[in-house]
Amino acid sequence: MSNSDSFQAAAANLAITVMKEGVSQLYGPLDATITVYDALKSFVTDANFSRTTEVTDIKANYTYGWYENIDFMYVKKLGEADDKQKLTFTSSAVYGNISWTIPEFSYKSNGAVQKLSFNTDQRPFSYYNTTAHRNGSFAVAAYLDPSAPRNAYITWAEMRGFQNKLIKTVPVATPASPFVM
Repeated sequence: MSNSDSFQAAAANLAITVMKEGVSQLYGPLDATITVYDALKSFVTDANFSRTTEVTDIKANYTYGWYENIDFMYVKKLGEADDKQKLTFTSSAVYGNISWTIPEFSYKSNGAVQKLSFNTDQRPFSYYNTTAHRNGSFAVAAYLDPSAPRNAYITWAEMRGFQNKLIKTVPVATPASPFVM
């Protein structure tokens, strides 16, 4: 309904429809004599109502948490002391879970809320470079070749909720060494 005039007309038509239905079933409960669809269909023409209406762009409450694994890989020459190790490669991975709660309303035929319930669900997520994460050969390659890649960081984690909707994108730490953590 686009303006207050059409709303007032709709409200008046609804009252007349409910009154007609109520009089025809004077001794029966109003819930059994009329449905919201039956009352609305007579005066709502531009709202696309039907007996079952799919609601899109659902609003939900989200809770999320994540943790990050950072692997610092050191390399040394065979036979050298441990204090000769060099940090040559770093990789990271992000794991977590996002959960959501969506309210669900059930209505009586007169339009009043009959019941409120909450539907909950969750989705785990993980992000990592499948070839480089925890792969020691990248550390050895970086030790032998100064121009080889030195890291495989995950820099952003997308959290997706109900209907795969993007809820939040969070930056992820990318420390250059364990000393800056």
